[in-house]
Amino acid sequence: MAFRAKRIWADGEGENADIVLSNEKMHASGRFANVFAANLLKPMNKRVAVKRAWESKEAKESGNEYRNEADVLSQLHHPNITRLLYYYVQKMEKETCHWMILDFLPLDMVGLKAKGVHLDEVDARLYSYQLWRAVEHIHSKGYLHLDIKPANLIVDHDKGILQLADFGNAKKFVEGEKQNPYQVTRFYRAPELLFGATNFTYGVDWWAAACVTAEFMLGRTLIREKSADSQMRMIIHFLGYPSDIEVKKMKVSRPRVSRPSKPRGLKALLDDSSPCELLSFLQFSLQYSPDGRINPSSALKHDLFKPLLSSPPPLRWNQNRAILPTLQSDYGSESSKSSEDEDNKEKKTTDVKKE
Repeated sequence: MAFRAKRIWADGEGENADIVLSNEKMHASGRFANVFAANLLKPMNKRVAVKRAWESKEAKESGNEYRNEADVLSQLHHPNITRLLYYYVQKMEKETCHWMILDFLPLDMVGLKAKGVHLDEVDARLYSYQLWRAVEHIHSKGYLHLDIKPANLIVDHDKGILQLADFGNAKKFVEGEKQNPYQVTRFYRAPELLFGATNFTYGVDWWAAACVTAEFMLGRTLIREKSADSQMRMIIHFLGYPSDIEVKKMKVSRPRVSRPSKPRGLKALLDDSSPCELLSFLQFSLQYSPDGRINPSSALKHDLFKPLLSSPPPLRWNQNRAILPTLQSDYGSESSKSSEDEDNKEKKTTDVKKE
């Protein structure tokens, strides 16, 4: 397969590049996108992921201008966020397809678990820390991810690298703007969304990231119910019924559910062997008030992650040190660049123009 695409974060000169791909194999599929693993032969030799996304019927019929995933990824550059290398729009008679060539990491966290891999405490902390770094960067650029979950976290388990992927639901955060509350996969959905909030904040991503952190540490989903209503009831069962102030902070009406006589507390969700700092972390994170939740900057300083910052870093399962990836990291055969070069490139990069 050969075509010409817009260069985004790939090395090289010039705005456009001639792309040659081979050995494409289906890697994952979804409602509005398919992902293929492929070999990039030109302009460099590299294993890549090729995402083919098409505009939903809702996007076409809405009065809002369609904003695709490539627009968001063109503004994000971080070692823990999937990197958009090239972008191409294919217009056909009945639909428009968006081709994104991205860095390839072998598995998502669901696939890793399906292969029988159980995260030890070092890797659970290592991957959680990288997730919070990704969230911090996204929010610093003014975006909400709105679908943080293990299936959207891709990893190279041998190297200990995690990246946040799938920005198909991501939105620019606009204070006070009304949104559809049906966001985020149920098990990671913040209570204000379950209560029907249409005006929400970065706190929805913070809740989801905290739930994923707990899942990594425990080896199981923290709260896993069969419906949004039962998910909401279970949160109330553990946290108690929200106070008037908390309801106001969430910008919702009072939930019409029975009040538990005494909430069980977050400790009841953990195992006896869980480290004490995990309970502390969740008590800061899983709060009704969105602005009362731990933010990424504070999360990264929490005692839960202190072992990662020791010198030397702790040993992983393969006897390699738990070293956090940097902008100098090489995720494939492409040569790495200095952070100074990448910073200069970031200043020059503008929005991907709508095709």
